[in-house]
Amino acid sequence: MENYYNKNYYSMFLVAKDRTYPKKRTVIKFNTDAIPADATINSATLNAYYFGRGGNSSQYPWIDRPIRVYRLTRDWTESQATRYKATNSVNWTGDYAEGDYNPAHTDESLVTLTYQWHDWDVTNIVADWVSQVQPNCGLLLKATNEDEPGYDVRFRSSEYSTTSYRPYLEVNYTKAFTKHYYLKDHLGNIRVTIDEDGQVKGYNDYYPFGLRMPERAMSSSSTDIYKFSSKELDEENDLDWYYFGARYYDPAIGRFFSVDQLSHLAPDMTPYHYTHNNPLNRVDLDGNIDWPLKGNSAVNKKDYKNGAWGLKNTVVRTSTYLDTDRPKGASNPHIGIDYRATVGTDVYSLGDGKVSKIGKTSKGAKYVTVEYKDGDKVRFLHLDKSADGLKEGHIVYEGQIIGEAGKTGTRVQHLHIDAVDKNGKQIDPEGKKYGSVSNKTFFNQYGGDYQRLKKAKDAEKGVVEKRGQGLVQQY
Repeated sequence: MENYYNKNYYSMFLVAKDRTYPKKRTVIKFNTDAIPADATINSATLNAYYFGRGGNSSQYPWIDRPIRVYRLTRDWTESQATRYKATNSVNWTGDYAEGDYNPAHTDESLVTLTYQWHDWDVTNIVADWVSQVQPNCGLLLKATNEDEPGYDVRFRSSEYSTTSYRPYLEVNYTKAFTKHYYLKDHLGNIRVTIDEDGQVKGYNDYYPFGLRMPERAMSSSSTDIYKFSSKELDEENDLDWYYFGARYYDPAIGRFFSVDQLSHLAPDMTPYHYTHNNPLNRVDLDGNIDWPLKGNSAVNKKDYKNGAWGLKNTVVRTSTYLDTDRPKGASNPHIGIDYRATVGTDVYSLGDGKVSKIGKTSKGAKYVTVEYKDGDKVRFLHLDKSADGLKEGHIVYEGQIIGEAGKTGTRVQHLHIDAVDKNGKQIDPEGKKYGSVSNKTFFNQYGGDYQRLKKAKDAEKGVVEKRGQGLVQQY
């Protein structure tokens, strides 16, 4: 809203002086209540469109008008403010709010004969409003040469019929972040959400398939959206479905709403099932074929105070992709991923592929490189040895052992994996899924036997065994 010289609800606002008429100033205000009080104001700009002038050219020539913006210190009412009054019952300290604005202007814009948008930087003013250091009484626009007769300058107001020409305040701000912590049970369900001050922002008790118990669940924060199985609860349209990454799940019926893309690996089950109907002993991490709770998982060493030692059935990443927190003498940034592995630990192929290289680095570290789909080449480094009989050009299958971990890495024994795409560009080796199942499914459903997995995959593809010729290879 704005007001100038007692002209209310008009399609324009005026600044400066038309001939010998009294000078004109404009007060303008924007509501900033929607901006969080703890937000950081990066920038704030007042924008107004100059479209015309008022005056008599036969009496006075045109003069450019430098228009400055000031912070008002007295509140006012749009329908009541005049040259003399802020409201019907409160006068300005001086005419034209002369004693009611901070005399230090924040910005200036020169108005010439060219019709165009003008803008003023009001970042500091808006920051004071939002943080409540100063009350939002609005802004004052006045010309530095307002006492010189000539033309007044006219801007489109908030009452102008074409909304795209109305004045506006553009604010860029960063919302302050508050840390939240999730307390989980043994199945990974989030039971309590607390903020960094220890205040409870939400809690949940669940029925076995994830439906929240009435009167035993509460959410007081918009950030409290992760619940059953640590998945996001989508409450739009009152559906209350969980998003598992691959598909949506309805805890009210204990079923997914779309077919499991890996359902062919469990043909005895409905493709819509959740955890083989056994939610007390199993979890489903992504909506694909699930794995038992004791199945393998992967964690980052840095996320554990003790370095993640002593975890069972867990693969520990000791250094992640592009990690810069590296030991002395190690590559930095890290071009691959390191996994803690003692000498002799079996190393499995990530998917179906072809061995493109078996060799040693200049420092004597043994490796096997496998080319997977799309031409990606993944190198398995710091091996003690490659698998018996494995040669370059051999086809390897998902889960097949290609070697054993060695001890040529720095400080702690580990397996290093890095990858490049078909153009030789470095890529994250965990950024693509080269296989059809997770390692949890592989070890728990197929017993770590790559031939069992291959047989199931071949059956799905319609590959048949030809007597005397072996299996037809598909690569």
